[in-house]
Amino acid sequence: MTASAGIPVKQIEAGLSSDFSKKYSLTTTTKTKIPKGKKGQFQVRSVYKYYKVTMVQWMAMDGKRKKTGKKKTVTVKKKTSLENRVLLRAC
Repeated sequence: MTASAGIPVKQIEAGLSSDFSKKYSLTTTTKTKIPKGKKGQFQVRSVYKYYKVTMVQWMAMDGKRKKTGKKKTVTVKKKTSLENRVLLRAC
């Protein structure tokens, strides 16, 4: 008996996003003196780290698991930190 199954990339991405979507919070602080006669604007941006993940397809039949030999490499983007800065402007 021969069986094969394909996994669409969208389903792989959906599975990955559920594994990496644990809730967490990121905080950032900065301390800057703003000179008299100037205004400051606080800016924050997210910093991401990229991971390459190799997915291996398995098939389960009659309670037994077996590798199908199909592999898919995807890139996962995860927010790791925040960066901040203060821009000074003249009034």
